[in-house]
Amino acid sequence: MRDARTSSARRRNLDLAFAARIGQAVDTLLPGAGVEGLAPDEAMAGLEAALGSSTAPERAKAWLSLVAVDGCFPAEQSVETVVRTLRMEGPARVRQDLLDRFGHGVERGKATMARLDVRSGRVVVDVTHTVSHDLHTGVQRVVRETATRWMESGHRIDLVHFDFSAGALKRLSSAEYRRMTEWREHLGRSGDKMTVRLPEEATGDVVVPWRSQVVLPELVAEPERCSAYRVLASTSVLESLSLIGFDLIPVVAAETVTDGMSANYARYLSLVKHADRVSAISRASADGFRGFREMVASEGLRGPEVAAHPLPAEVPSLQPGTVEEARRTLGIGSDPMILVVGSHEPRKNHVAVLEAAEQLWRSGARFELLFLGGSGWKGERFDELVSALSAAGRLVSVRKRCSEDELWAAYSLARFSVFPSILEGFGLPVAESLAMGTPVIASEYGSMAEIADGGGCLLVDPRDVNSLAGAMSRLLEDDQLLDRLRREAAARPSSNWENYATDVWSFLVG
Repeated sequence: MRDARTSSARRRNLDLAFAARIGQAVDTLLPGAGVEGLAPDEAMAGLEAALGSSTAPERAKAWLSLVAVDGCFPAEQSVETVVRTLRMEGPARVRQDLLDRFGHGVERGKATMARLDVRSGRVVVDVTHTVSHDLHTGVQRVVRETATRWMESGHRIDLVHFDFSAGALKRLSSAEYRRMTEWREHLGRSGDKMTVRLPEEATGDVVVPWRSQVVLPELVAEPERCSAYRVLASTSVLESLSLIGFDLIPVVAAETVTDGMSANYARYLSLVKHADRVSAISRASADGFRGFREMVASEGLRGPEVAAHPLPAEVPSLQPGTVEEARRTLGIGSDPMILVVGSHEPRKNHVAVLEAAEQLWRSGARFELLFLGGSGWKGERFDELVSALSAAGRLVSVRKRCSEDELWAAYSLARFSVFPSILEGFGLPVAESLAMGTPVIASEYGSMAEIADGGGCLLVDPRDVNSLAGAMSRLLEDDQLLDRLRREAAARPSSNWENYATDVWSFLVG
């Protein structure tokens, strides 16, 4: 008997939540319609009327109706079905189909109690991956630096994450806003292991970005999130969809990425083609996105407007004693230190750095090699070679995670840094090292050569280990060359995240 009462009460609650969502959808389509608090049948009658009289595009009406019924973002085929029914059979048939759909959802245990959080005329910023992980590689750094400054500049933005279990966007709590602005306090303090957390939500209600501007400052790599945004972007629900574009590496250099990444990235590009604007992180990256835009013209699509906003490199103020403390915690000795920053994956070319270093060690050169960074893939050969060199007594160490202070202190302690990547969207460690005044050995093409154009670098063919070893040998032995590169690095024009965030906001949202 208790189970029956519980089931009956749950069904009543589901019906009330369903009616409330339908009422919110009606008020969104016809502001002031006043259908809050109605029974499900009455609310659905209001939706039928709204579907017939609202001037919203048909696909927008279909998308919103499905969100109201399901309490989650719909699949593309479901939107197409509702649109087709609306055109061919009218609002009354759509009303009945949606009622049946809700009933089936209840039977399968998929109905939800969530309400709608309609964000009309807002700027909605999705930080799903960044807020859930304590990684701080290039993408996460860009997201944290820009979103923080957008909030501190007084821009009214709604931070959201995609709740994969619910299949919908959820607004983040005020505590998560604080965590985003205070990110330096939360990173680099959990050893070498990456931590993943469930972000705290404001209400748990489903965010509906009606006539809002959605900004995606991070790579949307997950198939579910990609599909949800692709459908959203193609339904005329939004005022605009804009994103920061990092690179096209999983397509251009699929052999360098982990299994499945290229397929997921193809889904991401199926979203990008519906975007309004892409802010690329370098001129080289912008060229790639412009090329993609030309490709989608064959599909009859306009594609996004693309502009290049090269990433800045802003040196933070280090507290007294920070550098020497980092020397201790990173285990840096008295020999010249060569620094390599970045994740360990084939594209980063770290195996070539190890091979070049071993050439120099065998020739009698004295130096230590420090790798800062992790979260890579296909790094077995790198790990094996590091272990072999360490066992042979070579001064090589790997620190997969570090704090901001340790990172910048390492740049200052290095004689020079090495970044011979095969392909990059930008190459932030090149810019950061130069900003600290530390010379860099970098690849002779693409975005890395673009950064090096301002001075302070030696450029090499990253596929030629002998060329890399020769450049490392020169900077170890030639103090005059090193000093000249240091002067060039110090004379480079400064850049900062404040100006970058302002420029990107103006382009994506302005």
